[in-house]
Amino acid sequence: MLQSGRELSYYDLEPVVDFLGAGVSKASQGIHVHNFCELHYCLSGSGYFEVDDRIYSLKMGDMLFCNPNEVHGYVGSKEHNLELFYVAFHNRYLQEKDINFSSRGGVERIVHTARNTQKKLNICYTEMLEEYSRQMPGGMELIRLNLVRMMILMMRETLQTILPEVNPSNNPLKIQQLKLVDDMLAYLNENYASKISLDQLAKNVFMSPSYICKLFKQEIGESPINYLIRLRMEKARELLLTQTSYSIKKIACLVGYEDIYQFSKLFKKYYGVAPSYYRNQG
Repeated sequence: MLQSGRELSYYDLEPVVDFLGAGVSKASQGIHVHNFCELHYCLSGSGYFEVDDRIYSLKMGDMLFCNPNEVHGYVGSKEHNLELFYVAFHNRYLQEKDINFSSRGGVERIVHTARNTQKKLNICYTEMLEEYSRQMPGGMELIRLNLVRMMILMMRETLQTILPEVNPSNNPLKIQQLKLVDDMLAYLNENYASKISLDQLAKNVFMSPSYICKLFKQEIGESPINYLIRLRMEKARELLLTQTSYSIKKIACLVGYEDIYQFSKLFKKYYGVAPSYYRNQG
């Protein structure tokens, strides 16, 4: 990817964003083609995406890059529930240097990101969506900076797949630990609207609360409860902007909070404003 033999800078990449968004992909959207780049980041679920007559399987944490003038689209069946963040942009560096994310360009089109990388990507796409919806001064510059960061993280993950492993993680204990973390993530993602405590989570995986907390933080970068709160806040933010007829109390209940005061306090901590104010400004 670094064909020029020097470090990439912001001015090399310099993306010009056309549009961005997030949502559940539908087969009815069909196969299409356009003259700009498109970056997809899978937020949840699974499904299939076609690019230039090749089918790619996507799951949570995967990134997929579509080059300009490539025929592509979602081709998953109805039982799949693929939620994607997507951003369309023009990129002078990629187009002038004829660099692309495909097997022809020497870089994998689809990248399976590590958990620590996913945490960074989640921060990027959340801020991009927020800035895009608010249209505040300097917002587009923040969107571009976050997009550059996502692209660099994607390139780094690609390099990790071709560089030799320094500490291979193929021992039985590590595999067991990773499966344990995956099980906890799946449980939190599916049951975030229910009452969940650290003790309950520990009982589900037959481990002590202190052990799962330490292991989860080691792999994900934050504790299980902090992950749960952040997930709930992201879901609440989406509901505030899409379900405008719902009361704040109803949204709080839908994301796992019976106490509206606690919900409002946490929301303000994450987004800087009360839920009602965020909805009105959206």
